[in-house]
Amino acid sequence: MKFLKKFYLFFVFCLISSLIILMNKEFYLIPFIKNYQESLPSMATYLYSYGNIFREDLFFIIPKYLNCNLEIVKSDSSWTNIYYLLFTPLVKIFGTNYLPGRLFPIILNLIGLYLIIRSQSQKFSIIIFSSFLIFCSSFKDGLAFNFHDSLFLLLIGIFLILKKNDANQFKIFLFILISAVTIHYSLIFYFFYFLTEKLLKDLDKKNFLIHFCYLLFLSILIILLFNYFYNYDFEKILMRVNEKFWIFDKSFIFGNIKQDSIIRMVYLFYAEIRDNLGLIIIPLYLYSIIYFIKKNPDILIINISTILFYIFFAKQIIPHNFMMLLFLTIVLLTSLKFIDCFFQNKRLIKNLVFLSIIINMLLTNFYNPTTYQLNTSLVNLDNDQTRNISKDELLIDKKKMNHICYFYLEKILKKKVLIN
Repeated sequence: MKFLKKFYLFFVFCLISSLIILMNKEFYLIPFIKNYQESLPSMATYLYSYGNIFREDLFFIIPKYLNCNLEIVKSDSSWTNIYYLLFTPLVKIFGTNYLPGRLFPIILNLIGLYLIIRSQSQKFSIIIFSSFLIFCSSFKDGLAFNFHDSLFLLLIGIFLILKKNDANQFKIFLFILISAVTIHYSLIFYFFYFLTEKLLKDLDKKNFLIHFCYLLFLSILIILLFNYFYNYDFEKILMRVNEKFWIFDKSFIFGNIKQDSIIRMVYLFYAEIRDNLGLIIIPLYLYSIIYFIKKNPDILIINISTILFYIFFAKQIIPHNFMMLLFLTIVLLTSLKFIDCFFQNKRLIKNLVFLSIIINMLLTNFYNPTTYQLNTSLVNLDNDQTRNISKDELLIDKKKMNHICYFYLEKILKKKVLIN
């Protein structure tokens, strides 16, 4: 019976989410014609997947892509090939058809979203009302984002479920190893989670040190792996660290709110809530945090670790809609849990408050959407039925990854033999 109940909740959650996606298919189920920030990485996933189909080497952990000159090129990226390997069978079957490239990340993100919600609440009303996040602008930009980042929600969801079920240390460590190989920056989230858990629950120092040493070991291992495959020297690693992390950037630390600065990034927390969940959530969320300080340390742990994770990567992820899904999920979930506790013996009032929050959220995203705009040049490329690549584009493709090769590659493959 327990299994049937869990499956029923998941089925209803997916059903409502699917209906919302179909209602908003002009955002979720469209070709890769949004702005470059969203579209180019999604196109790159197809090129990496074609690289997996035709490459002959055994180092499959490192992504290589197929360009329009039909050459296999090693990526200069700093991530692994796991997501592209998972996506490769779909490219093998459907080619460059955009629909699998939208549905695949949607499925991964919905499962991750459900697991995150389920890890914090088993209440039917909270799980169902949380599904309305799919109406939010950031979800319209991020849920169907076809890139390796679309595994992040799923990894966090599985981790939280393992913690909720008190999984033994071996299972936790094995999963963290899988996460490190899949999305290396997930290690930072796990570090902040264990740190917050130690501070709020006063857990055994020995266990925390074991977790910390293990995360440090995996981080060094990942750096060495990239150093080996990408030929990074120590100076180049330091340059990338300086480029990516704001703690080394004085102008970012001391800049004002109108500049690219830490103050502006913190302001964007407020802006994300305002533009997606509505202004009414802001005081409700802040009061929820205060309320749960003594009542529920687990919900505080996930909130604090999420915020610390976002602040740590402030230069990379806060400005991007598609990377804010975890934060928005935690904010809404925390607020709904507070209402559920506050009105626990007043079911009608509780559901009316839930409903008012959802209506406010729908109105906010209907009247003031902040979704990415369509890119005119990408729209024109998608509408071009000839799909003939120019010599200039082929020259560009020789020098670096030319993402728009996605539009031409299938036709080129049909006409030419792969150059090894």
